[in-house]
Amino acid sequence: MKTLCALVCIALSASLPVRAQDTAIPLTKGLVYVYSGHNDTVDWENLITITELTAAEVTFGVAWYHEGKLTGRNSRRVRLEDMASARRSNDIFQVGDGSIFPGSTMSNISTLLLQELKDKGSAAVVLGTVPAGDKGGFGLSGRKFYRGEIKRVASEPISVLVNGVKRALPSIHTRGVLEVGGDQINVEDWWFDNPAFPLNLRVTQTNGRQSQIIRIDYPDAKVEAALKTTLASPACRAELHGIYFNTGSAFLLPQSDATVQQVAALLKANAGWKITVEGHTDNIGTAAANLDLSQRRAEAVRAALVSAGVSPSQLSVKGFGLSKPIDSNATLEGRARNRRVELARACAK
Repeated sequence: MKTLCALVCIALSASLPVRAQDTAIPLTKGLVYVYSGHNDTVDWENLITITELTAAEVTFGVAWYHEGKLTGRNSRRVRLEDMASARRSNDIFQVGDGSIFPGSTMSNISTLLLQELKDKGSAAVVLGTVPAGDKGGFGLSGRKFYRGEIKRVASEPISVLVNGVKRALPSIHTRGVLEVGGDQINVEDWWFDNPAFPLNLRVTQTNGRQSQIIRIDYPDAKVEAALKTTLASPACRAELHGIYFNTGSAFLLPQSDATVQQVAALLKANAGWKITVEGHTDNIGTAAANLDLSQRRAEAVRAALVSAGVSPSQLSVKGFGLSKPIDSNATLEGRARNRRVELARACAK
């Protein structure tokens, strides 16, 4: 555990040059990372949470949300020795699966494979994924274990929201052709250049799988303290990270509970503050639908804060829909940043 703690490090300013040591993400309980892709009408999201971490293994809780509905939930235990040296990765779930696949990681490669890609430019891998020609995606039944070599083609930054701040995470871009029993797929991946946790930041496969990580949130005392500082400052507002909704709905997901409790504690300690909970959306859908959705999402956060003990008189709500984007709506990560909740404190300007 001391080794894991020693690897915890994150950039303090988006304006600083990107360096691997600045952008490491800790392997820690409570971390949530969100994969997103786009279908014909909406951006879908799948949430993965580290629910337990011991000296021997890490447990990932996985939830799939499509078109505003929970479509699946499962968990996977991964041994830390496999996080260090396994050559097999398996993030597909099937009926009858056990809770652990010895010798496999889940949505990352091992530290060993990351180092081989950096030192030799290639690595032999085994990938558990859906069969070629299957248009299914992450979490659907059906799985084959493809074998082959992936080769490094470049080192590229990938934009991800980390605790609500846009970061350019360094990645190793790889390509490969993998086979099993005459079946073949092309794979292209961007692996987070972080030895403690080399996440698959972006994936494209010829079996139809295509997604990328758009958000990573994890417990950080500095970030929690910054929320109070920012709200108390002349800026009088702060964006909330760690707030999750069903795709296209105002249902507040349980992964939001930790943030709700932290914000509630802050507002109860500053009972004189008058706070407006503001909802914002991306530009998918009509302006009227987004305005309604943003209002309902703001109301859902307010209701959760009231349930956590904040006085109803301290809180009001306002939905802005798609009218106040803070990033480009042309990309998955930009739209993810625009889908947000902010707190605005009534103060003299």
